[in-house]
Amino acid sequence: MLRRSEIVALAAALLVLALLALGADRLDRPLADLTRDPTSAAGASFYLGYGSNLMIAGWLAGAAVALCAGAALRGFSADSGALLAAGALTAVIGLDDLFQFHEELAPAAGIPQKLVLAVYAAAAAWVAWRHGSWLLARGFAPLLAAVLLGVSVGVDLLDPEHETLPHAAEDGPKLLGIALWSVYLSRVALSALTARMRSPAS
Repeated sequence: MLRRSEIVALAAALLVLALLALGADRLDRPLADLTRDPTSAAGASFYLGYGSNLMIAGWLAGAAVALCAGAALRGFSADSGALLAAGALTAVIGLDDLFQFHEELAPAAGIPQKLVLAVYAAAAAWVAWRHGSWLLARGFAPLLAAVLLGVSVGVDLLDPEHETLPHAAEDGPKLLGIALWSVYLSRVALSALTARMRSPAS
């Protein structure tokens, strides 16, 4: 028998499929263009975008671990709030990368790219203000990750067309920052769960 969460997942997947079909109809494109792997749909080499895929996977893996741990600890540990906030921010940025929101979708809808980035920066500043001491008490990885990601964003803003700086100047620090942040989130989430399981009240 299916659980409620599994029924909700199936319903959500059906809704997504319906929206994709509607989008394909509006764009006058075959549905396969929206459901297949982009390189297959475009007839391009399979390895194109490997780095981008890995970075998206890093964002979403770290977010999933932090959100699951935060939800499991909610009401039992003070760690919950920091994990949920950091996980939610990471998920939003990962989904932005996946759907190219600030680069393509937002400008197409009349929303300036810099405004979207400013909103993300404000959200990150709030997480740092609210949970920065908790995050840094468990290591300096968040600070180094923030510096690396900041360099990547700075290169993107200063030279968006990469007329002077190579793509590696943007993507290199980004990959390093994502890897560091994702592993850090996973580590502190596992540590918080382990501490809860070992506590006498559990």
